[in-house]
Amino acid sequence: MNIITELNPIINSLNESDKLDYIRKIIEVQQRINDLIEENQWLKKEKDKLYRKLEVWNLLKFEDDAYWLKDMKDGMQGPYCPKCYGLEGKLVPLVKNGEQCPNCGYTRRKIRL
Repeated sequence: MNIITELNPIINSLNESDKLDYIRKIIEVQQRINDLIEENQWLKKEKDKLYRKLEVWNLLKFEDDAYWLKDMKDGMQGPYCPKCYGLEGKLVPLVKNGEQCPNCGYTRRKIRL
């Protein structure tokens, strides 16, 4: 049972006694409670998104003009486009032997010593 359904008996008894001002106030409180519930749900979703972004960020390494994703089993995965990740937060794998981004056209310079 939530808070709004718990208020219904109060509204009904006030309605019977013609206390319209009280009913209006309770309806306003109910609406505010609904707004707070919606905002709380939205904030929880946003928090989860930020945690996921933070998890990815902690697994990224920038090397040889690209991002690489640390993988516990296989070492490193990648390369990924630094431009797409920096501007859009997207991990876009580089193609053509790991040198070009299919999304934005970024071309990485392989560093050779």
